[in-house]
Amino acid sequence: MIVSNTTAATNAIAIQMDRALGQMLSGSHHDAIQRWLSPSDPSTNYNEALKLRHAGSGQWLLRDSRYTQWKEKSSSFLWLNGIPGCGKTVLSSTVLKELEEDPNTKTVLYFYFSFTDVHKQSREDAIRTLASQLYNLGAPGVQGTLDACFISHKNGQQQPSFDSLRIPFQNMMQQAGETWFVLDALDECPDKDQQRRHLLEWIQEIAESGDIHLLVTSRPEPDIKSAIEEWASPDNIIALQSNLVQGDISSYIKWEVKNGKRLERWCDQKNVQQEIQDTLTQKANGMYEVFVYLPSNG
Repeated sequence: MIVSNTTAATNAIAIQMDRALGQMLSGSHHDAIQRWLSPSDPSTNYNEALKLRHAGSGQWLLRDSRYTQWKEKSSSFLWLNGIPGCGKTVLSSTVLKELEEDPNTKTVLYFYFSFTDVHKQSREDAIRTLASQLYNLGAPGVQGTLDACFISHKNGQQQPSFDSLRIPFQNMMQQAGETWFVLDALDECPDKDQQRRHLLEWIQEIAESGDIHLLVTSRPEPDIKSAIEEWASPDNIIALQSNLVQGDISSYIKWEVKNGKRLERWCDQKNVQQEIQDTLTQKANGMYEVFVYLPSNG
């Protein structure tokens, strides 16, 4: 009996040690995958955009039939385009927030292209980051596909190129099933050495890859407009004209006039506040950046 109890205790300890070792190895392997991919961190852009988002803004888009069809229809695409400062990045954060809070949209991937960050400008930056996000979701088939790619690169000793990740990433998407993508500011991928043309070709490939919901935003640059309009339906394109975003901008201006630091000197003069609000609303012309031109002292 004593021997039996001792054996049972020894077996239990061995099982616990095996589990602990497995967890350590798994964690070490996961870290190795992340070092190999060297993904950027788009959450910094997302969180910054959420800070800029005024309460209630972007609801017109979430109620728009083109958006609801994009979100719910299988294999869907949506392009939001507009002038600089019209709130495209804030709208993309609104979409992401809504997707993350919806229990029916379990696989959500996103990337923010950025003029100011050299690690967020190319399709290679994007595919490394999106592959990392997908891997972190933990689906066995998805992880196995990237693990095989990692092994083929001498266990991470060789860096992956875009071309070496492209097919594995497609396979990962197929393994993951229904997936929602948000890619912000395509125009901030440099238009040199055909980088943006290659990015646009890849975006079309993603959009046609299966059960994918792909939403992208950008300025209506001629090359982007021409490339997307070649294969996307007009119903999949929303031009962010001033009449669409004016409600958001008016609400934003009203809040800033009453609560913003730069105009606090007028807080007790309601007639002046109203005049400022009316003037800024009239001159906004579809741009949130109207406050950029105000002096800091009001």
